[in-house]
Amino acid sequence: MKPSNIQFFNFPISLTKADYLKARSDVLEQLSGLKEMGSLFSFGTLAHSISHPGISDLDMVLVVDRMPALLKEKIDAIFLTDKRRRYIFNEQGPVFINKECFGSIQEIFITPRFDYEMGERIDVDSRQGQSSDLSRLALTICLLVRMILRPNVYWSTGFVNVREALKLLHSQKHNMAEMAYFGYSYPRGEVLLEDIMRLRRDWFSASSDQRQERLVHLLRENININRQMIMDLSRWMDQKGFQATLKGIRTPITLELNERTTLLFSDKLWEQRPRMSLDVKNMKLPEYFPGVCHRKMHLTRWNVVILPEVMAAYFIIFSFFASPISALMQKRFSTDFGPSDEGQLPYHDEFLKQINIYDRYWHFLTQNHLPVSLSPLINLFIINRPTTMSLSQKSRFKMWKYLTDMNRCRAFQEMEAMGRGPWRGYVHE
Repeated sequence: MKPSNIQFFNFPISLTKADYLKARSDVLEQLSGLKEMGSLFSFGTLAHSISHPGISDLDMVLVVDRMPALLKEKIDAIFLTDKRRRYIFNEQGPVFINKECFGSIQEIFITPRFDYEMGERIDVDSRQGQSSDLSRLALTICLLVRMILRPNVYWSTGFVNVREALKLLHSQKHNMAEMAYFGYSYPRGEVLLEDIMRLRRDWFSASSDQRQERLVHLLRENININRQMIMDLSRWMDQKGFQATLKGIRTPITLELNERTTLLFSDKLWEQRPRMSLDVKNMKLPEYFPGVCHRKMHLTRWNVVILPEVMAAYFIIFSFFASPISALMQKRFSTDFGPSDEGQLPYHDEFLKQINIYDRYWHFLTQNHLPVSLSPLINLFIINRPTTMSLSQKSRFKMWKYLTDMNRCRAFQEMEAMGRGPWRGYVHE
């Protein structure tokens, strides 16, 4: 698709470093007046530097022993009431995590560092050996899924969220770092990262046509690098014994996520589909509806991401254990894998250690109705649904759910029509 056929929205707005520093200062001042406050840390942009004002955002995490009543509402009021502050914090307040999990956060989330802002100082344990292998594997798989998903949504719907796309491309640096840990390098990817940084730096000085054309080019180029990364990561997983986990399991395999997405693990389709997705026709509105309605409509789209079969082993192993997070994954698979010999699983002890952390964090998030976590894996499954809604919100949510369910049926009917998988009949469940 050419840039001239794409509708771009959510453009970056011109800001200065001073705007970011003021937003941070104002937030810290207001938070200091909350007696329920826990410990606040920054990570990402603020923890390093504000390299691209107007494009970068600020990320913070709030560590609490417990969640007092209305704490999230008070925090959101501080972060999200002011329009500019809301933009700088990317439409969300801090990510919440319970104190008992934060000390072990490096087991399930990788970031170079957390910078202390206020409250109690808390040490974060470092990862070592096989534990590091597994946490890096989880992060890379989850990031690559998102890297495939978002551009395919852009191409299929004809709408590109500019700020989201710029942030997505920038996050490729994390994949590059993790793949280097696994022993793989990508000279072409290094060139791509340089181009991404140049585009972010020059965004406000380039012409509209130039920057949109460069953005589309980089998104397309990124797809090719992602595909190579997935093949290399699959090779590494095979060498580590993950493929043996699939013995006796009927393939292809599907795993349903929360963001209107199904992962389809099939070696045959992986070879056939360079775009790494299954094209499912979305329900459409008549052309005379305003553009904002069409953009909203694409949020009901159901997406099917295609991956090599060995990658299913990571999620399957998670489902073998007796834990809440494992039970959640079991429900999302299209087939029952039956009992397993846990002693034969690769990285068994490391999986068990991480699942214990995931379970505690999952319990904290669901008990307090929190819609986002620090863990990329949990974010694939957590349900972002408000606990209370007005009558008009309930009406809109019902319509959104109806359209999403219809598009979900279209996706599974498409897979069912292919006649090659254990999901036959699953579409009607």
